[in-house]
Amino acid sequence: MKRLTITIALMLVVALAMPAFGASFSDVPSDHWSYNAINKLVAAGIVEGYPDGEFKGEQSMTRYEMAVMVSRALDNIVDEMEAMGQGLTTGQAEDVTAIVKSLMEKNTNETLSDAQAEEVADIVDALTFELRSELKVLGADVDALGKDMDELEAKVNALETDMPKDNIEFSGKVTAVFQAG
Repeated sequence: MKRLTITIALMLVVALAMPAFGASFSDVPSDHWSYNAINKLVAAGIVEGYPDGEFKGEQSMTRYEMAVMVSRALDNIVDEMEAMGQGLTTGQAEDVTAIVKSLMEKNTNETLSDAQAEEVADIVDALTFELRSELKVLGADVDALGKDMDELEAKVNALETDMPKDNIEFSGKVTAVFQAG
């Protein structure tokens, strides 16, 4: 019984791990023109291949198979969008809010329809998605610069407070050394 349990567990591990290893299909040679694209789809979890280890690229795809692939691709997109939303810092979210408010203030004479407000939100979402990696880097940099500016402003204020307003005197010593040429 113990041997049977171990055998089943090993078979299950192998069956589940095969798609994770890039699943080089026996019918797709490494020099095939679509090899990289197929492996990219496997790595993304969109394509798995058949149980016999083949891709069967010459075979027509059924609507069922297409539905599974589209569903997996949409799941990947949703996961990435959720991760992107979590990736914004507070400063970045405030910047996006400020941009939207300024756009809305420009149109104070006109009231935005729900469709226009939705369009603005879609544009902001698209830009945020497209520039997410840059926004993460810039957000960290801007936050750090903001802290530095606050510290510098506090130091300048302290210096201005401590510095006398009148009768500023400078003193020093100058030493000159002349060499005979």
